[in-house]
Amino acid sequence: MLRTTLLKRATSVTAPLIQRASYTVASSVSSNGVRVAASEESSPVSSLSVVVGAGPRYEDASNLGVSSVLKSFAFKNTHERSAFRITREAELQGAQLSVAQGRESLVYSAEFLSKDLPYFVQLLSDVISQTNFAKYEYLDVKKASQEQSKQSLASPEVKALEALHSVAFRNGLGNSLYSHVGSKATYENLKEFVNQSFVGSNISVVGTGVQKDQLDELVQQHFAKLNQGVKAKSAATKYYGGESRLEAAGEQSTLALAFEGASLSSAEYLKLQVLRYIIGAEKTTKWGAGVTATSAAVSKVPGASASTFNIGYSDAGLFGILVNSSAEQAQNLTQTAIDQISKAAAGVSEEDLKRAVANAKFETAQLVDTRLGRGQIIGEQQLFGNGKQQIFDVIAKLDEVSSKDVSEAAKKVLSSKPTLVTVGNNHTLPYVDSFKF
Repeated sequence: MLRTTLLKRATSVTAPLIQRASYTVASSVSSNGVRVAASEESSPVSSLSVVVGAGPRYEDASNLGVSSVLKSFAFKNTHERSAFRITREAELQGAQLSVAQGRESLVYSAEFLSKDLPYFVQLLSDVISQTNFAKYEYLDVKKASQEQSKQSLASPEVKALEALHSVAFRNGLGNSLYSHVGSKATYENLKEFVNQSFVGSNISVVGTGVQKDQLDELVQQHFAKLNQGVKAKSAATKYYGGESRLEAAGEQSTLALAFEGASLSSAEYLKLQVLRYIIGAEKTTKWGAGVTATSAAVSKVPGASASTFNIGYSDAGLFGILVNSSAEQAQNLTQTAIDQISKAAAGVSEEDLKRAVANAKFETAQLVDTRLGRGQIIGEQQLFGNGKQQIFDVIAKLDEVSSKDVSEAAKKVLSSKPTLVTVGNNHTLPYVDSFKF
């Protein structure tokens, strides 16, 4: 069964949970540069994730949209197996196959009974190194990719976040996750992109619920056909900030406001995770108005919703708030969140700090507690971050974040140039200079 999954990133759990769910990750590098990591857990079910540095960050002006098309080629015909055979054999073994795309990576994954590890290492190596990329299939795959992208971009929230990245970073991390009519992807530059990206030094293989020695041996056997190549590179990310206004019909409007954030592996990112829950636009219970001024303000407006975000990449990040409401209310709700950042810059109480740290831990613990979540995080850590750092060591560091740390992070956020995107009734929606920072 094929399943396309959007996986979130993150980082956290309370101390007792860390002790009970302490997954030890062992890692190594194969002879052709493939990074191998295993989380040895006692479970009848295992997972395997192959993380490739082939996200849209690595596109340029000549091939924009090629990563999205490449994602849609996942589990198509290979030299050894037809797409039908791949699907049928996975179903017969009770397994699930999926592909996920981030701005920096593509992740090919399988979940299966632990005894079937050898088969799925072979299968994913076949998908990675032997996909046909037949020319006669290309137009259909590209059309399907554009249709999926069109459906995703019909969401005002998705459209706003895409525009937010474009305005904030312009190129690189500003490149779209989606393929659209203006895509520059061609069959020729798809093949070129694959040849550059699918090399040993640009790939990480992660198994959960598997033995490290067995995984090493299988990767060495089946991924040996890959050339070592050179790890994917792009220019260092620069944050610019700015404003974009997209007109859209409807009673509700969407506003996204962001500031310069921090890279995923940095200590600053953890401080921003805590600050995110100090602002607290979301409610954690079905009833009530929440415990922050931001969530209380949102709950008073019928049909309104809001969420804070802290998005981290290998060398940059975005921190901010996403608001859905009537155009008339969007400014007030967003200003409330800005005021909470300013309040945090002046000081954070121990009670608020404790609550925010607990929420940050719980959210991240949920993400890391899935096999695919662990696989993607470990794999991207191996490729883009500190591969020697254990996931739960990072989680435990949230306890070290102090009130002073959060205040300093808030000051730094407010000192950066804001990025604003509005989608909806732009005659009424606020401009960036309408806010008090």
